[in-house]
Amino acid sequence: MAIIKDATIFWLKADPNNPVKIGDDNDGNPRMGWEVELRTEDKAEANKWRKEYNATKHVKAVREDKDDEESTILFYRWKLRRNQFKANGQESSPPEILRGDTGEAFSDPKIVGNGSIGDVRIFTREYTHDGVTKHVHYFLGLSVKELHRYVPRPKEEFEHVNSMKVVDPDGDEDGDVGSKALEKADAQPKKGRAAPKSKKTTPKDLDDEIPFDQG
Repeated sequence: MAIIKDATIFWLKADPNNPVKIGDDNDGNPRMGWEVELRTEDKAEANKWRKEYNATKHVKAVREDKDDEESTILFYRWKLRRNQFKANGQESSPPEILRGDTGEAFSDPKIVGNGSIGDVRIFTREYTHDGVTKHVHYFLGLSVKELHRYVPRPKEEFEHVNSMKVVDPDGDEDGDVGSKALEKADAQPKKGRAAPKSKKTTPKDLDDEIPFDQG
């Protein structure tokens, strides 16, 4: 295991009770878990991640024009994930999201917003596929040193209108009617249709660990 120091955090999804889709398994079924994106605008730091953590294939440049390899690099990113279930079917522990000052866990990890800074714990597994050595990295935890609080925006309210146009299945328009008139019209049987008969009802009885530094 290793700890990546002073990483800038984006898109943290680490609610232990709400894993998200992080990919697909070999059968095309959703693979659930938790994830985080590390970012840096410093090329030297990105190269350090690539070298020290065998992450050359995983640390990627995000360009102004993604289809133009010559366009300006905006930042470098590294997406880390942790599967909800291991290969043997055993459930994994969610990544721990801690306060950097006290070491206590956040009651709600969603409070950690984009731009927060912290130390990230990872585990790297080396394996060989078709004679090629590869590395996969698992997101184990985050110790937040600088919190950029995420505050959800209030939802937009629908605008209410005084009336709405009603069109029946036969194409006839009832014009603009208010809610009371619409309720009254709905209570009336349509032409050519028998009024619904009331139904008789019978009453029923209602009865893995490297400690973070704490500063």
